[in-house]
Amino acid sequence: MAFGSARSDSEISRYGLAVSKRVGGSVTRNKVKRRLRECFSTLEILPGYDIVVSATPASAHVDYQMLLSSLRRLAGRAGVLQSEETAPVKQSQLEKQRS
Repeated sequence: MAFGSARSDSEISRYGLAVSKRVGGSVTRNKVKRRLRECFSTLEILPGYDIVVSATPASAHVDYQMLLSSLRRLAGRAGVLQSEETAPVKQSQLEKQRS
């Protein structure tokens, strides 16, 4: 997987996914895109970045957890992840803390 990021003038972060036909047929490509979208929804990205992820053919053969860990590692290297202190607390995290 390739990861690119650039600062933008916007107050929100945007992401784009590139999944070519080399990854597989339309069903496979859409499955990879759905998984990557879900990965982005769980990551806490800093505001003001434009991010592009290009999936490789190997992306079609790994599970969600592997995609998430790869994306988290690449986003961390790029410096676009919020730190634990500044990240907003999600509802599921609140429920875990209460138990």
